[in-house]
Amino acid sequence: MQQITIREMTNEHLPQALQLYNQSDMDNGSAVSLDHAKTVLKKIQTYPFYRFYLASNEQHSGNNYVENILGVFGLLIMDNLGHGAAPSGIIEGVCVHSDYQNKGIGTLMMQHAMATCRENNCYKMMLSSNKNRIPAHQFYRQLGFEQHGLSFHIELS
Repeated sequence: MQQITIREMTNEHLPQALQLYNQSDMDNGSAVSLDHAKTVLKKIQTYPFYRFYLASNEQHSGNNYVENILGVFGLLIMDNLGHGAAPSGIIEGVCVHSDYQNKGIGTLMMQHAMATCRENNCYKMMLSSNKNRIPAHQFYRQLGFEQHGLSFHIELS
């Protein structure tokens, strides 16, 4: 496989990112519209440290190189008053193209997130995963994540 690059997502990447979120194991065709995604990404970019990243490679197409987005994830580093005021990292929206799963893309993305959290002195990095996504849970455990506590949520809409 060609070299994979992890970098911050921009508006130009949104069409491919939304295609990833439309996969059946993610949002199952219910990803937001491109216009709405642009609005949301612009708002995210106003947060002190909330970024969406992409994993991509370049493919040769005729005389041009085309960026192929293989995976995406969000990382929020939030300040904290507890734990000695050490920040923590929250991973959100992890998605790898179904054709590229089990090829190390997710590992590279999570390694990038962990390195970014360490650089920002986070005391922990966490994520939540739907209880039915058993292969994803196995993947996270292989990376060293441990199941911790219980997660609760309430539908507000």
